[in-house]
Amino acid sequence: MPFWGVELEPGKPFTHHFGRGHGKLHISKATLGIMGHTTERSIVQCKTGDRSPFFLLSLRRLTNESCTVGIDFDEEEGDVIFEVLGPTSVHLIGFYVANGPNRHVLIENNLEDDASHDAYKDTEVEKEITETNVVKPPEVKYKEVEVNGLRKRTFATGLVIEELKKVNNEYSRIVTPGNKVFIRYFGQLMSDGIIYESNIAKPPEWFQLVNGKVIKGWEIGINGMRVGDKRRLTVPPSMGYGSEEVKSVSPNEWLVFEIELFNIADAVA
Repeated sequence: MPFWGVELEPGKPFTHHFGRGHGKLHISKATLGIMGHTTERSIVQCKTGDRSPFFLLSLRRLTNESCTVGIDFDEEEGDVIFEVLGPTSVHLIGFYVANGPNRHVLIENNLEDDASHDAYKDTEVEKEITETNVVKPPEVKYKEVEVNGLRKRTFATGLVIEELKKVNNEYSRIVTPGNKVFIRYFGQLMSDGIIYESNIAKPPEWFQLVNGKVIKGWEIGINGMRVGDKRRLTVPPSMGYGSEEVKSVSPNEWLVFEIELFNIADAVA
């Protein structure tokens, strides 16, 4: 089930266009954005076809910051327009449910995790996979996709790094391996959208990007961020908790994180 997610910003309606063979769009979870401290409610409104807009959900800081949705939009209905009415952005996540048992998914092969972390060499590689037979070509790096000036990269391991906000300041410090990072984040289970850990309602926290202190998905996914940047990471089990059961994370669970960087510090020996 291919993951889908979007951040709805106040005053910026988002139109979802169904791609060929996507099937139904299932929205499973909605969560308030990080920025903003107002307690006014934010309402998500949506519109399909010639129908009148309708309210999908309502969220409010400190009262109900996330909720389960569980609604499907069929590709036959055409484009879906989502809009947030209120002062705070809202994140919607879900997945596509393809029609038919023998569906195929076209994916982009981007960055392969290796010891050198050489994560920025382009290659033009694409492959078609089935749900039951995944074949990875050797030495695949990444192919970069850019939308509205924001990059999205997909590792051969399944890790996806998606830029949500990019600071255009060449003098702003960049995260390198081993740094300590001061971040605000939340983590969700990709299977059902449940938020299993978050510091959104708290001050940002320090984490060191070294093996054993954070998951591998964070080591690579946060690397290269500038102070003020914001990213969404989709982390496969091999770069998360693997076959272990940790907290409320089941074995072999895919995870989705949204991370905003506030500061960087060198590690203390």
